[in-house]
Amino acid sequence: MAFHKIKEYLRNSQAFRTIYAKLLSRGNHIKLNGKNNHFDRAEAILKQCSIKIIGDNNFVSIARGCTLQGVKIVLQGENLKLKIGRSVFIGQGSVLWMENSDGLLEIGEYSSLEKVGIAVSEGKQITLGKDCLVSYDVDIRCSDSHGIFDQQSKQRINHAQDIKIADHVWIGAKSMILKGVTIESGAVVGAGAVVTKSIASNAIAAGNPAKTIKTDILWTRSRNDYLDQ
Repeated sequence: MAFHKIKEYLRNSQAFRTIYAKLLSRGNHIKLNGKNNHFDRAEAILKQCSIKIIGDNNFVSIARGCTLQGVKIVLQGENLKLKIGRSVFIGQGSVLWMENSDGLLEIGEYSSLEKVGIAVSEGKQITLGKDCLVSYDVDIRCSDSHGIFDQQSKQRINHAQDIKIADHVWIGAKSMILKGVTIESGAVVGAGAVVTKSIASNAIAAGNPAKTIKTDILWTRSRNDYLDQ
């Protein structure tokens, strides 16, 4: 009984959790260059991560229970915000890139991202909801990275747009999520898909460009033959 009480006390002790996370964290390179930048890793475990914040008034928050392994994070600009919710996993080779000013990248709690590249620019937002599952070699970007112009008017025609991924979305390996897209809750994106248009709730979309191939589905992380009621 005494052992269980000690174990419960340690689990609920913020000081212990902070020390435990720092003991498990190793091999990180963190660089802040600028004014009024904020970096809060709370009790997150970071291993072999590179974090670079260049500019002013930038904000990074990595919540309790997160594990980031071999992740590269770059904020280069002003007033950029990166918020990672509780108990998020981000795997080896992932890159979270933010540039320009006033952009937001938010990853909801209990989400798992294996090897992902996410790029936020031009003051836009990319948001992932809670309990999302993102597989290997997935690319999510809210801009085309380079300018395209109308030949007659000389005006740019490919401005960045927000991306919204709702709660409990499963994104298959080697897929791309492009600007202006909303993926509603419970949706599945098939492996290798190129998503250029929004996807409804509880639908499966696949192909290049991605199209809805099935509706009225539910998915779970487990592989049970039947869905628990």
